[in-house]
Amino acid sequence: MLLLVLLLVIQAYPLSAQQSKALRGLVDQIVAEHQKEAPTQALVVGIIDGEYVYKYSYGQLAPNTPYAPDSSTLFHIGSITKVFTTSLLVALEKDHCLSLSDTITQYLPDSLANNPFLNKITLEQLATHTSGLPKKPFNIPPTLIYKDNPYANYQIKDAYHFLMQFRPTPRKKKRGNKHHFNYSHFGMGLLAHLLENASGMTYDSMLHKYITTPLNMQDTHLLLNEDQYKRLAKGHHFSGRKANELYYASLYGSEGLRSTLEDMLRFVQANMQLHQNYELDEVLSVCHEPQFPANMRSVQVAYGWYVISHGKKKQPTIITHSGRTGGYSNYIAFEKERQVGVVILSNSANRIDEIGIDIIELLLR
Repeated sequence: MLLLVLLLVIQAYPLSAQQSKALRGLVDQIVAEHQKEAPTQALVVGIIDGEYVYKYSYGQLAPNTPYAPDSSTLFHIGSITKVFTTSLLVALEKDHCLSLSDTITQYLPDSLANNPFLNKITLEQLATHTSGLPKKPFNIPPTLIYKDNPYANYQIKDAYHFLMQFRPTPRKKKRGNKHHFNYSHFGMGLLAHLLENASGMTYDSMLHKYITTPLNMQDTHLLLNEDQYKRLAKGHHFSGRKANELYYASLYGSEGLRSTLEDMLRFVQANMQLHQNYELDEVLSVCHEPQFPANMRSVQVAYGWYVISHGKKKQPTIITHSGRTGGYSNYIAFEKERQVGVVILSNSANRIDEIGIDIIELLLR
């Protein structure tokens, strides 16, 4: 699965890459094997093993661009955005701005409270994909401008219109489990909007206050400045054809962030170390706590994260998330006890999860 460690306080643990010919050779072999099945355009790999950090890059940024990516290249991280959104939820609860048990109608216009089904949905359910909301709302097609950019013109008013008419689909729940897991991009995007309403801050402002400033993550944003945009690796479809730029009118808290290998290593380190910034450590550790079974064997959903545990004491528990959207594919995972983790970012729609899984299994041998 995956491993990854990086620092919370830069002065304490510099993010300088280490050298290991043996590890490099094994990682090269893993990447090469998977590239035969699903070739990617540009790929960066970050590995954390205790105090040591390893950074590797593969491929080139575009077919006609002979430049390799590096740790400062920006990628669209897609659904990995969700673990930032859930971290903000817990941070706001710690700041007494809201409660996980609050219903969503507390942070929506009064007119939406007329839908009785919304009164039963809590912020916690949005964060754990157990709200009953669908993966995507049914009213996206009328708002489409670009076929491969579904949220570019999907406004909050469209989300409200969907919520006004929402009726949960009856589902058979597993014995002993009153919650039903249903992965929802819409639910997580809605959660970010509700956090803005509850706090009076924009998503970017919350992100800077609670996560990116404390961790010195300088390149993790919804919107990029001129310098960052120049460093953005353009996305590519399965065929290798360049993908269109992604935009989000409203549901950016589900898939909208851009980041670099350097920043994501810092974020994973913060999630693994949990002892250098008490307030943030406490927030991140809460997010790792398993809440409900997911629809996969040995997998539980935490707040945004997935927790993979085989129920055996000698088997390590892996905390992970992946993202694939608009010509990008990404994967992060870590194991806290052994302090190992992996970050993989690519600008190709071809999934790279298996690369990360093989690397983390290698590190846990």
